[in-house]
Amino acid sequence: EVGSPELGGLSAGDVVLRVLTLQSMRVREYAAYNRGLRDIMSGPGPSASEAYSELCAHTTSVFQTISQEVVRAREVLEARELHAVAQLVTRIQMLEKEKLTVTAALHLDEFRLSWLGADPQGERRSLEVGRDGTQRRLEALEERIAEVTQELVAERVELMDEEA
Repeated sequence: EVGSPELGGLSAGDVVLRVLTLQSMRVREYAAYNRGLRDIMSGPGPSASEAYSELCAHTTSVFQTISQEVVRAREVLEARELHAVAQLVTRIQMLEKEKLTVTAALHLDEFRLSWLGADPQGERRSLEVGRDGTQRRLEALEERIAEVTQELVAERVELMDEEA
């Protein structure tokens, strides 16, 4: 659950663990966000744009809450002069912000392709190329996030050893 526990009372290793837990929550929320898009595009119900707006509002709210707690964790790490660890948290935040933008762009590409219908001018191929480029950009971001997350795991192990 986001919003607990009180970060200031945790050991540095546990603050980092909280960041890693929040990162896992982000991964689950992205899965729900992408699943929501697939459901909207494949099912009846309110207009796709209205349903997608509601999905985006919910997802944005969840990500904002997670990000606020991650920022608080980074501030705790900075206050304890764990600048290298705090910098890793900052990098994850920056990459996640970019990932959200790229994910939204990918969703827009998917909508455009679904709305296209008949394709007399070959516009579909151009849109598919754009979507594929966006997908590659998203995959590269996910890889970079995973790398930084692994660095953060290694830092946590060191912190736990120092705290023991």
